[in-house]
Amino acid sequence: MVFKEGKYIGKVEPGEGIAFRDYDIPTANLTFEEDVELETGVYAAMTTCMGKEYESILCYGVGEPAKFEVHLFDFDENIYGEKLEVGIIKKVSELIPWQSKERMRQKIIHDIGLVKDIFKK
Repeated sequence: MVFKEGKYIGKVEPGEGIAFRDYDIPTANLTFEEDVELETGVYAAMTTCMGKEYESILCYGVGEPAKFEVHLFDFDENIYGEKLEVGIIKKVSELIPWQSKERMRQKIIHDIGLVKDIFKK
C-alpha cells in the first residue's frame, strides 16, 4: 500500500470473509507492509475502483499487521486483484473489542449510518 496525493493505494486481497459471511457486509481487504500514519478506527471515505468513485466506509486496524477493510456503498462486483484508491474524509468512531456477533452487527449498522449521514451533507 502506498500513500500518494492524499489517498491510500492498495490491491484488493482475499480476507477471511467474516464481514460478508457474518454481517452481509462485503469488504475489500487491503494489506500493507509499511506503517500507515492513521489512527485505528472507522472512517468515511471516497474510494476509487476501476475508474469510478464510491462513497465508502473504512475500518482500519483489524488484524496483524493492521489492514484496511473497505465497504463500497452501492457496489457488488468481484474486485480481487484490483487497485483501490481510498481517500479518508472523516473519522466516525473507534474500534471496539469484540463482545458478541449481535453487538458487532449493531456497531457496524450504527457506523454505516454515521457515514451515510456525512455524505448526505
